Amino acid sequence: MKESVGPIAHLIFVQKPISLILSIIAVLWIVVPFVLKRRGKNVIVNEDM
Repeated sequence: MKESVGPIAHLIFVQKPISLILSIIAVLWIVVPFVLKRRGKNVIVNEDM
């Protein structure tokens, strides 16, 4: 990978690692059930959280 990720991405990664982790979790939370549905599996989402 290149060292030049971009100054904005670098600031987000260095100064706000928690926000980065939360954003990744949010993306996975949306993408994973979508992919599982595409693969023909039923996904039960527990909304009691």
